Amino acid sequence: MPTYDFKCEDCGKPLRLFFSYADYGKVPPVCTHCGSENVKRRIGRV
Repeated sequence: MPTYDFKCEDCGKPLRLFFSYADYGKVPPVCTHCGSENVKRRIGRV
């Protein structure tokens, strides 16, 4: 499963989430630190 990097807009902490290709876009990402859904995807280095 691919990993996706996000940053929580509420608590400011970075997080990495795993989504299958089928679930990405259907399941909203949730911050693992504070539970907020106010997260933005970050572009990571290759």
